[in-house]
Amino acid sequence: GSGTVTVLEVFRILSQGNFKPLYPIEFQLYAAEEAGLLGSQEIAQNYKNNQKAVYGMFQLDMTGYTDGKSPVKV
Repeated sequence: GSGTVTVLEVFRILSQGNFKPLYPIEFQLYAAEEAGLLGSQEIAQNYKNNQKAVYGMFQLDMTGYTDGKSPVKV
């Protein structure tokens, strides 16, 4: 859930700040990636098959993860 919240927060900040990208931006969320990266691999394969240009990728999975042992730094 922390990655989803982070993606939504980035979207909120960019949209409220009237950010105008030079290229299209997609905000993607994947479910059950632990089962073998099924959603992200399907999209990557689809992009490859359709020769879709991708200029960059920013992954925000598990942004709130902690091992429970180390102190959380804010």
